[in-house]
Amino acid sequence: MIEETKLSVSGVIDFDPERCTGCGTCELICSSRWVGMINPTLSCVTLYHNSLDDEPTCDVCNQCQYPGCLYACPAEAILVDQATGARYIDEGKCIGCGSCYQACPFTPGRAMIKIQVVNGKERYLKCDLCRGRSDGPFCVQLCPTQALKLMTAKDRKETRRPKREKLRSHT
Repeated sequence: MIEETKLSVSGVIDFDPERCTGCGTCELICSSRWVGMINPTLSCVTLYHNSLDDEPTCDVCNQCQYPGCLYACPAEAILVDQATGARYIDEGKCIGCGSCYQACPFTPGRAMIKIQVVNGKERYLKCDLCRGRSDGPFCVQLCPTQALKLMTAKDRKETRRPKREKLRSHT
């Protein structure tokens, strides 16, 4: 297992509930990419939309700065993409033990890591921001209402940092 250390900030998919219509395009395109079939239960993006509720919600990996999944993996199968900082599962190294799934702080209520059974073996999936794709995540590119957007690591850092004006006004 890897020693628990703070990793650099990565990009993340940002969701705007006011733009979302609940069409499910994000889930369909993601599952098609990951498993080669349209199956929303195997999408790394999970959309919750009840027409009686005010706003839909969307779950996708938060690309944590202290990723419990990465630290818990005994096979060191969860890696960090050098270009985007995305935490991703290397299928070739994954032994299907489920340690990553159990270690995710959002499990079980909002499972960010999905399980697929292939040839009797469990395979774990999580959003990798469509690693290696120059146009970024498919779900972001194909969302018809632009409810999803890719927040880059730089943008994410800037939204976390308090503005200097606010700091000065408290002194």
